[in-house]
Amino acid sequence: MAHTEGYRLTVDDDTERVQFRISPKPYKKVKGHLRGEPVAMDELRDAITSDEVDVGQAELLYRDGVYYLHVTVTREFDVPDPDTTDTLVGVDINERDVALTALDRETMRTKGTLVLDYGRVKQERQRYHTITTRC
Repeated sequence: MAHTEGYRLTVDDDTERVQFRISPKPYKKVKGHLRGEPVAMDELRDAITSDEVDVGQAELLYRDGVYYLHVTVTREFDVPDPDTTDTLVGVDINERDVALTALDRETMRTKGTLVLDYGRVKQERQRYHTITTRC
């Protein structure tokens, strides 16, 4: 759903809570407030009230009796000139994981490597795809 089209987020001035209104069907609205980790809520609150940050698509998930709202937040930031950076980062995205490697620009030696396994995420995505295809 797109912000302001299928859902709307606002900040209550009195309580500082992030409030939501979701329209899953025409003329059917669900209202309430969001809870989450303080850092994530502060980031979302800043995104809603700032002109420099865009609140984008959202996905409502229901898992183990709990609803989750995943909101995309986009902000611009300055990227350093590639010629002045000391570190190069390589990213490899494949079917099973994402691999990141940081290299020193001068020596081309590896500073560090990180591999993120998203097998569980892929498994859930496949499960939802299968469910929606069958329905």
